[in-house]
Amino acid sequence: FLDTNRDPAVEIDFVFGSPDDQVVVGNWDGDSDDNIGIVRTVNGGYRWFLATDTGSVAQDFAFGSEGDIPIVGDWDNDGDDNVGVVRNVGGVLRYFLDTNGDSTVEIDFSFGEQATDTPVACQFSGTDMGDEVGIARAEAGGALRWITSPALDGVQGLRVRFGDSGDTPFVGVFEAPSS
Repeated sequence: FLDTNRDPAVEIDFVFGSPDDQVVVGNWDGDSDDNIGIVRTVNGGYRWFLATDTGSVAQDFAFGSEGDIPIVGDWDNDGDDNVGVVRNVGGVLRYFLDTNGDSTVEIDFSFGEQATDTPVACQFSGTDMGDEVGIARAEAGGALRWITSPALDGVQGLRVRFGDSGDTPFVGVFEAPSS
């Protein structure tokens, strides 16, 4: 069920995926509207099914392995979102990003010092440089620390505390309600 104009009525209603699939959201076609997608485990790997506005499959491809964390962002600042996965490699989070939709890894780096870090992606800096990756880390004392890597190279950028360690991190571009 999708509410496309904040009214809160359902404007789009369709079935897509199965209960075991992981849901992803992104602007797959560069039209400035987000669409849904699913990531399904198939034979030890991930199969991505990215939908159009009506729920039909626009893209279907393999990328990643079972146990990876799917991540979506505009890695190359071309206006459409691409896919990636984050993999725990010896307690360090390793990012594998596809920048052009060809199902191969173009950007590969480590970022995140703890296996318990939660990977996130968004345009944190507010610049017109495409999306960045980040992590949300629960710190001793109960705070949630957000750390970004704006150049997609593993070098730390912005570091802020926001939220409590038990909170569920999520990101998006939000507008303040008009008064």
